[in-house]
Amino acid sequence: MTDIGSITAEIEPAIIGAQGLRGDAVDALVELGEALADADEVTEDGPIAAVYRLPEGYKTEVIDMEAWRAPLRPGPRRKSGAYTVTDVASFLAYFAKHASDTAETWVGEQQITSVLDAHGDDPRWEGHKLVLRLQHSPEWTRWVNASGKWFGQQAFAEFLEDSAADVVSPDAATMLEVAQSLQATVKADFKSSFRTSDGQRGFRYEETTTAKAGSKGELEIPEKLGLLLRVFLGQDPVTVSARFRYRLSDDGLRLGVVLDRVPELLEAARDQVVVQIADGTDRGLVLRGQPK
Repeated sequence: MTDIGSITAEIEPAIIGAQGLRGDAVDALVELGEALADADEVTEDGPIAAVYRLPEGYKTEVIDMEAWRAPLRPGPRRKSGAYTVTDVASFLAYFAKHASDTAETWVGEQQITSVLDAHGDDPRWEGHKLVLRLQHSPEWTRWVNASGKWFGQQAFAEFLEDSAADVVSPDAATMLEVAQSLQATVKADFKSSFRTSDGQRGFRYEETTTAKAGSKGELEIPEKLGLLLRVFLGQDPVTVSARFRYRLSDDGLRLGVVLDRVPELLEAARDQVVVQIADGTDRGLVLRGQPK
């Protein structure tokens, strides 16, 4: 094997000011170039960069030997990159395939990051990372976006129809009946509200037609809803409580829902993910925070 260190040691003394390079210096540079061109003869402990001082009038260059040699190898020397998945199953599958014995996992607010080549007793590169970016389910997003907003009767009825499959209390048939009743009385003049004998909320209204002066009726709406929603994709659904809200105004009846204990539900869902990852990984730490 050509000794690159001995070749480079011969070059600098052979450089002689502005008169240029002596013949033996040229020969040494040629020999060095030939040695560096043979990637198999350049050991891992060889120079990462070489700096040569040229005669006056020439510039000094830094040659990145590692970048030069990389395309000549059959593959990279180490794994690197950041890869993102969106469910726990994919996270665990990639972790099992690539994680080192020193891997560590960090739990943040909206994502979980595993450093697959983390430091151990000896320093590591920490350049290979796996990210689980938690994504809310469509039904959770739909209900959270509606929470706290006011709807007209028609818009609220359509929302109930679109979301009936998420409602477990009262049953879907009752919710569809509520939605249809709202649509049927959309032009009614609501006068007051009342509480029924079973604790539900009701509204008294009066409809006016051209055939008669008016027709009075009552519309009952459940005061609370029991929902079954997945907080994040890939999770089992959890029970969520929602309160009905109403407002009688000059514009007519306004209705809405408010989800209960949303921050607590989010925290519980994240904790469930952490437990799944801790149980599913057979090595590595699970830490709260964010890696560098």
